[in-house]
Amino acid sequence: PAQPPIPGSALPPPDDLTAPGKTERPENVANGPRNPFTPPAASIPGPPPLPTLPTPYPSPIPSPALPGPENRKPEARAGAGATLALVDTLERNWDFATNRSGSVVLLEFMTTTCGPCKQVIPVLSNLQSRYAAAGLQVIAVACDDLPLKQRTSTAAKYSNDYNLNYALYVEPGAQSGSVRDRYNIESYPTAILLDGNGTVLWKGHPGKRAELETAVKRALGR
Repeated sequence: PAQPPIPGSALPPPDDLTAPGKTERPENVANGPRNPFTPPAASIPGPPPLPTLPTPYPSPIPSPALPGPENRKPEARAGAGATLALVDTLERNWDFATNRSGSVVLLEFMTTTCGPCKQVIPVLSNLQSRYAAAGLQVIAVACDDLPLKQRTSTAAKYSNDYNLNYALYVEPGAQSGSVRDRYNIESYPTAILLDGNGTVLWKGHPGKRAELETAVKRALGR
């Protein structure tokens, strides 16, 4: 026998939802009564998923930008030595633009305690003797790490001890290194050949006698 309805509910008891002769619930009916001989709906698979694309190669690292004129090494700029200032052994200022005596200036960066610097003194003395009349001025720049007054007195003694025939100057300022670093000097001795505008024509070890003399002759137009 059928169960009585649940009080307070319009729906029949759960056992009557599928009992024969009972009306099916509306959500289970589609376009009329269900045909008991209707085959089950086929489950059609969807299209296969697209293959996963491989991870693209990373973009190449861009080449670093070339430095602009303001970031280049000082010797790469024309006229880099035009404002060159030094101090002589009497602590007097020397300026490249107004005090140089030659049309070509050969700067040797050295220290008074450097052994190889002493070995190239004959090379520099010979160049000064042979080419001074043609317009060459040889200048040694002592870069000793000493206070200014000691640098000048040490340079004066060095010049007298080795009887230099060319001028010996020191860097200005309380500490040495301002002029040396401007020309990226990495070892002693190193020579820099400048024309009248302060442009670097040659840079290297002054012990390379033949190479240095060739550069001097070329600069003097000989």
